[in-house]
Amino acid sequence: MNNFKRPGLRATGYTRSWWLLTVLLIGLVVLSLSFSGLINKKMASLYQSAADTNKKSADDQIYSLDKQYNIEGQDNTWNIFGTAKPKITIVEFGDFTCHFCHEDFPIVRAMMVKYPDIVKFIWRDRVPTQRSLVLAMTAQCAGAQGKFWPMHDKLFLNQSDTLGTNAAEIIGLAEQLNLDLDTFRLCLKNQAYLSKITKSMKTSLDLGVNGTPTFFINGQKYEGVLSADNFEAIINELR
Repeated sequence: MNNFKRPGLRATGYTRSWWLLTVLLIGLVVLSLSFSGLINKKMASLYQSAADTNKKSADDQIYSLDKQYNIEGQDNTWNIFGTAKPKITIVEFGDFTCHFCHEDFPIVRAMMVKYPDIVKFIWRDRVPTQRSLVLAMTAQCAGAQGKFWPMHDKLFLNQSDTLGTNAAEIIGLAEQLNLDLDTFRLCLKNQAYLSKITKSMKTSLDLGVNGTPTFFINGQKYEGVLSADNFEAIINELR
């Protein structure tokens, strides 16, 4: 009897151990599933957060009306060339003393002539020196008489390391454009468009314009000289 009972006792202990192991395994599975659920929820939350961040970043790139006004300026008149209803707006922050602007000048003007029906070009002043300011004022005062772009061209075609230091040279360019010289001189003397130029300069700083030329094409910034091929590729992509 004793020999019979001992195996029975061992069998009962084994059964209990098996049930304990089964319960433990079930518990681990449940815990694993619960933990997995928490992990999945956490990952879903992270994915959603990333999606929200990406959406916000995408939204930040939208050429909103406020951003458009900031880049293009709200008081532009004569320093605009092209269509009033553009598909593409190109804003150049430039400096008439800048050699890189001089290098890009014929390319920019060629694009202006080639795409007047779909592109609007806007010039805005970035004036890091006194000479830059004088030449910007020269162009604006010519603009008041309807000759901004002709003077823009004259300033680049006659660019030198001294242009802007000699009043007679500036008056000579105004004479070539048949400007009313008395009105032009008074405009320069009174610095009539100083606030406009100052505002443009401040905007350039706000937009992180660190040098010239800097272009904003439908709100996207491009720094440095752009070749004709560069312009063509950008325009064809946006048109």
